[in-house]
Formats: sequence, structure tokens, C-alpha cells
Amino acid sequence: MRPVIPITLFLFLIAPSRAQQKASNANSPSSERALTSSTLRRAHAGSPQDQFAVAKAYANGAGVAQDFSQALYWFGLAANRGSAPAMNELGRMLADGIGVDRDDLRAFQWFLRAASERYAPAQQNVGVMYLQGRGVRTDIDSAIHWWRQAATMGEVHAMTNLGSAYLTGTGVSKDPAHAAALFAAAAKSGFSVAEFSLGLCYETGQGVRQDLDQAVRWYRVAVHHGDPAATANLALLYEEGRGVASDPHEAFRLFNLAAERGNPKAFNNLANAYYYGQGVEADPLIAYMWVEIAGTSGESVSAARQKVAARLSQSEIDEAIRRARLWRAFHAGVLGSQRSQFLPAKTAP
Repeated sequence: MRPVIPITLFLFLIAPSRAQQKASNANSPSSERALTSSTLRRAHAGSPQDQFAVAKAYANGAGVAQDFSQALYWFGLAANRGSAPAMNELGRMLADGIGVDRDDLRAFQWFLRAASERYAPAQQNVGVMYLQGRGVRTDIDSAIHWWRQAATMGEVHAMTNLGSAYLTGTGVSKDPAHAAALFAAAAKSGFSVAEFSLGLCYETGQGVRQDLDQAVRWYRVAVHHGDPAATANLALLYEEGRGVASDPHEAFRLFNLAAERGNPKAFNNLANAYYYGQGVEADPLIAYMWVEIAGTSGESVSAARQKVAARLSQSEIDEAIRRARLWRAFHAGVLGSQRSQFLPAKTAP
């Protein structure tokens, strides 16, 4: 069972992680503040900014019990008074089925209304809807159009998606140099996916001269900002001794961190590490646990499962499966299926 192939491309659809969403919300002047009587009074009087603040408080459970029905009510009031951030939040709740049945058509309509007000997060989200054909027919040209609109206002998710489009030639003429420039621009804002993408360009020589020192540099920055894919790729560089001195112990540490952050490729790499004793004492039972985790995450593991199982008794296999289930249950929050694909509102109206 050989180490898995390095990640070659990031997901075209950029989705903010829970940590990124939390950071974005923390930067919003009204997102986390507790409700005050004056805020409620102004909200009841019709102030869309205060209605948005009340909605965010209910959505986040900030100073009040979390209540999505109340959040929807107050977002609706603010949206109908022209608040683009509130329109975006309504769209996100409808698209993700938060406190309401999922409704892609209505979600798209709210995203589009906010995007038409030149609200950059909503423009990014409209692009996602066009890309996936949710609430509207799939139209990559329209997705590119809206991402361009958002990118002109510095929206880093849209800039990174555009970079991905130019890197792969999806909906535009392939232009790796322009892709790398977009990643570099977005990376200046500390967006970890753009930092990872720029590091990948330097590692593979796409759009820039291949430079492993720069690849390591940008991967490390992205790892510091919590990016799972960069963490896995940096681990591979340490494992292979490319751009850094070979260090199986550091590779193992980073694979563990990547797994904790929900990167499915790292699950296979940890299975390899425990099977071969690379950076850690060999332990076929733990190797089988990681094979199981990888298999339930969509990775191809049939050959690996058979090879590791040959070194275990049936009771050991059962124990490995039990541990894998416990790990997945404990880490459900970091796995991809738990994440929203849509940007939350960043500022009050």
C-alpha cells in the first residue's frame, strides 16, 4: 500500500470553513452582540440595520436562545426593507435548510436580489448556484460573470474561484498565469484556500516558475490559517523530502493535523504511516481504522483493506471498525458534508 498521490487540484467550488465563517461573523459589527432594549425598539420601529442585528442574534444564539424561526422572521423584515446582507442570509438559510425546508428556487431569488445590489458575498453565492444548477439551470458563463463582479470588489472566494476556472479552462480560456495572479491577490487577504492554491501552483509549476521553496512557504501560511489541503500537501513534501529535508515524524504530525481538519486524503496517508511504521510505530489495527475512515469518506480502499486485514484477527478488525465509527462521530463537524457552501453576510446594512 503505497502513499497516495498528492492532491493535484482543489475543489472548484470554494466553501468557507466553519472557522472562516466564525471569523467573518466576528468581524461584523452586529453579528455577535447581545440584544439590547434599544436595538429591539429600533428594530420594531422599522430600522433594517437593527432588524438584521436581531436576526443575527437569534441565528447565533447571541444573548438570546437560538431560534431560527425568529431569525428568518427578522431577516425577512430587514430584507423587505432593502437590506442586502439580510437577503443573503435568507438565501443561505433556504439553500442550507436552516430552520426551514430547503428551497433552492427561493434561495436563488434572494441571493440574486442581494447580488443585484452589488453585495459581493451574494454575488459569490449566485455563482455557486449557477455552477451547481440549484434553483436555476446550470450555467458556467453566468457563474463566471457573477464571480467577476464579486472579484472586482475584492471578494476572495470569488477571486479564488475565478483563478480555479482559469487554471482548468472551465468557462474561460485556460490561463494558468492569470490564475496564479488571482490566487496571489486573494492570498494577500489571508484566505487559506487561495494560499493553498498559490502554493500548489508553485509546487507544480502552473502559471509560475516551479519553486518548491515558495510552495513550502505558502503551504505553511495556509496551514497556519487552518487549510486542510495545504496541511496534507505539506505533509507529503516532508514525507518525500521535496523542498524540505525528509522528516517522517513531521509528515506524520501534519497528516494527523490534516485528518483532524477533515482532509480525506490524509486518512489514507495515516493508514500508510501506521501500516509501514513511517513516523510512528507500526500498528495494523490503527492502520485498518484509518482505512475504514477513508472508505466511508469516498476514498478507494478495497485493496488496502484486504492487505491490512491479512495482518489482523476478526476481533481486531471489529475493534478497528468500532474506533473508526467513534472517530467519525466525534469529528462530524469537520467533515465536508457538514459545511455550508454559501458565504454568510459579513456586515450589517
